[in-house]
Amino acid sequence: AALLDHAEAQVRDVLRSMPDGTWEFADYADEDSVEANPCRLKLRLTIKGDEAVLDFTGSDPQLGSSLNVPSGGDPRHT
Repeated sequence: AALLDHAEAQVRDVLRSMPDGTWEFADYADEDSVEANPCRLKLRLTIKGDEAVLDFTGSDPQLGSSLNVPSGGDPRHT
């Protein structure tokens, strides 16, 4: 618990050093399924004081492939 509290305090310090505001970005990742459709990732980041809100509204739905698992999901490589 102490380690998590310390990490949170560090992140809040970083957030306080950033200007308040909202930024948006969108990009595409290549999906690794048979269909190989690109996957849209959209982010709206809002910073206010020592808080950040990450809103992924507008991103494509979760993929059935292992795009976010670098080891291909093999538990021997985690």
